[in-house]
Amino acid sequence: FDCLDTEAATRDGGWRIDCFTDNPRSRNGYSIPNRLFFSEDKNKPGLITLFNKYKFTVEENTPAEQEVALDPELLGKVFENLLAAYNPETRDTVRKQTGSYYTPRAVVDYMVDESLTAYLSETTHPPDTTPTHGQKRIPRTTGHRPLATGDATDNHWQQRIRYLLDYTDPFDDAEDLFTPTERDHVIQAIANIKVLDPAVGSGAFPMGILHKLTLALRRLDPDNTRWETLQKELAGQKAASAFDTKDQQERDAALNEISATFEHYRDSDFGRKLYLIQNSIYGVDIQPVASQIAKLRFFISLAIEQEPTGNTKDNYGIKPLPNLETRFVAANTLLALEKPAQLTLGQTDAVRKLEQELTANRERHFHATTRPTKRKCRKKDKELREKLAAVLLELGYQAAAADKIVNWDPYDQNAGADWFDPEYMFSVDAGFNVVIGNPPYVESRNSLLSDELKNSYGNQVLRDWGKILPRGSDLLIYFYARSPKLLNDSGYGCFITQNAWLSTDYGKTFQSFSIGKFSFWKIIDTSAKFFSDTKSQNINAVITLFTKKSLQTIEYGVADRDMTVALKRNIEAKQTMKWGHLFCMPQFFADILLKMSADVGIGDTIIFGQGLNFPKNALNKRGSVPVIVKDSRFVAVSADGRIHRVSGRENKIPALILPRGVGDRHYCTFNLCKAFSYSHVELYLPNDLYNSEKHYCLWLYLNSSFVWLFREITGRKNLGGGLLKAEATDMKALPVDFEFDFAKDAKKVFDSIKNREPMRVWEEIHTKEHLLIDEIVADYFGFTDMKKNTREALIEQVDFRVARARTQNDSNLEQQRR
Repeated sequence: FDCLDTEAATRDGGWRIDCFTDNPRSRNGYSIPNRLFFSEDKNKPGLITLFNKYKFTVEENTPAEQEVALDPELLGKVFENLLAAYNPETRDTVRKQTGSYYTPRAVVDYMVDESLTAYLSETTHPPDTTPTHGQKRIPRTTGHRPLATGDATDNHWQQRIRYLLDYTDPFDDAEDLFTPTERDHVIQAIANIKVLDPAVGSGAFPMGILHKLTLALRRLDPDNTRWETLQKELAGQKAASAFDTKDQQERDAALNEISATFEHYRDSDFGRKLYLIQNSIYGVDIQPVASQIAKLRFFISLAIEQEPTGNTKDNYGIKPLPNLETRFVAANTLLALEKPAQLTLGQTDAVRKLEQELTANRERHFHATTRPTKRKCRKKDKELREKLAAVLLELGYQAAAADKIVNWDPYDQNAGADWFDPEYMFSVDAGFNVVIGNPPYVESRNSLLSDELKNSYGNQVLRDWGKILPRGSDLLIYFYARSPKLLNDSGYGCFITQNAWLSTDYGKTFQSFSIGKFSFWKIIDTSAKFFSDTKSQNINAVITLFTKKSLQTIEYGVADRDMTVALKRNIEAKQTMKWGHLFCMPQFFADILLKMSADVGIGDTIIFGQGLNFPKNALNKRGSVPVIVKDSRFVAVSADGRIHRVSGRENKIPALILPRGVGDRHYCTFNLCKAFSYSHVELYLPNDLYNSEKHYCLWLYLNSSFVWLFREITGRKNLGGGLLKAEATDMKALPVDFEFDFAKDAKKVFDSIKNREPMRVWEEIHTKEHLLIDEIVADYFGFTDMKKNTREALIEQVDFRVARARTQNDSNLEQQRR
């Protein structure tokens, strides 16, 4: 790495970050005492003393290895913890503000496998993949993951690709699994792949891609002969487009460098990794520190492949590492460089020539091995940027866009761009084959997502798709909307995000927005919390795979902590309900709900709404207005709080009250005391229906397992502690306007439980009162044979939700439940 300090003085706008390397004060007394490194004081150990307690390795372990050592993956945790520094003034962490979380290795491995399998299976699909001439027949499963259902030929080819990427399989017989032609096809596809992580963080996903592709090349081409030939062909193509045809000397030098690399590293991964990094893997992050850590991780990955040959060769035969400034950049992926509608970069000969020169110059910088060569390349880069900006201004570019091109210096390690253009920054003009990453977990109300940024991101979505998204969308939605524009037509995207958007109103709008523009191919929910610790929010994650192709169905599954996926169902993408609700909904329940919706009345006299929202300090024991704050009974005969007045809600007293946040108790409260509620879900009736037969029937209906299951399915499970957030807006989808005929039975049940609180749902549903409620409701709607299924589905849903929040301290929850 270069010194982070700039040559310009601070008074001239320069930076001083390193503070030691060229700080004049260091000549006047700066001293680093030995105790900082070697102190053996138990309370304040020196750095070396501390490190000696651990086992370090510079090679990243695969998910299949169990070696107890600190490897470069530790850099991901370092990155996360740097962002977790506590600010006593704001009582917050940078990580919480930026939403930056390090992705666990098992998740990275799964997502990389799915993305590469999709790309390689489709790109390299041969005309006939039936095993011949003694080829192995692959078992129906590979590793711990079953194949997707589909065409048998497709599945067999996909299985072979999965074997190729599987660390746990010994796999030393590629010649038996792939014909020579098939091997050539796969190696060619690997040489052509372009992968982008749009929120690179510490580089976990690009590193996972590098490991998997290196593994595949090692198995398919153990002596690197095919890989070397392809790299020379690619270098020749670059030379033809980027260099003047008379510059034979520079072209030959590039080819000779490739030959020398493979001559020295014939049986090593060095050549595989070097040219994958050079031609295939790219990362962007809005934080410069992230790109720095990602580069360090890739440097280490290349360094461990070096093979010293003694002092007979220059530098002991050690090849200098490449310069990765043009592979990992600090920029805002969500905002494109604004260009005139009638122009694209490369349209004119002058622009095309300057683009080619810039690309060639940056490739020279990638391989530069001396400080003077790097400086020469950087100076040339600036000159070419200035010329390009001038030409673009003449062609009609906005001055602001031209200035951005001039001012973006890929070699400035302290700065980032507030825009991203893959063609200009990475010379990728045809889109990426894979876009993979972990977008920041930034909610709409986070100050980091300012109104200015919301406007900018919203305008970008409008330019991209001609439609807008709700301003209440979380940041991840903008990543989803932007990323298909970065893919090529046959590319695949893969993200891990929080799962709330599947069941929110803004998420439903986005789901409808995506139809016809791009397709979600697979959605994998997770039963484990991958991004939780004692200092951060509890995040329920979902993995999504998407493509620009038009697909009509979505494959849904649930994965555990080890990323073993149980396939649940396929659903139609075009829906009136939220995807998250459909994923959780058993088929029998969907059928019942559909029939009920067809039979429901069309009146609008029964309305769901939200309770009062006021500061807690407004509660006053001597207030005149009764308010239910925490009361959790089947019947409320008195309120547990009071306030002085209710502004604008005087005539809106709830008839029935349900909790907005549901833990392990479901219930509906009959508002006998006619109090208001504090932030509960409320049901309002016309005055003539209060204490009427319908009032009692509705109370019984809302206390049935069917309605409790509906709340579980439609509520939001993204909160900490396993809490279900069941909003009034979700309840509006529940059919309620029926001519019930069981008032007499409802009043009997009412009298039997009006004086007690509900028990935990696992206990409550087995009480004689609840069994009777379910029998009455099921008989009325005609699904008596589904009563047991409904209760079992309810328990399964609650178990799934609560299990996510289960810790060692409450491991006895299961025993308590039973």
